[in-house]
Amino acid sequence: MDESYFGGKRKGSRRRGAKNKIPVFGILERNGKVKVEIVKDLSAETLLRETIKKVKRGSLIYTDKFKSYDGLVMYGFKHERIDKV
Repeated sequence: MDESYFGGKRKGSRRRGAKNKIPVFGILERNGKVKVEIVKDLSAETLLRETIKKVKRGSLIYTDKFKSYDGLVMYGFKHERIDKV
């Protein structure tokens, strides 16, 4: 799973939450389908809600170290973090 922002003009801030950018959340099944959703924000609440709707509990989920993924284990998922250097 991963999240990103798309759109907006290149001028100005390019960091998380930059003006006029749209938050997008994606899930890739290993050797399977990609599920992408435009979301209202990238808060833990939003990302966990989308994960619960789309991923079978008990599944192993790989993410980066973004704090919004901290609660996955509490909702019954196995969770591994990958350091994207």
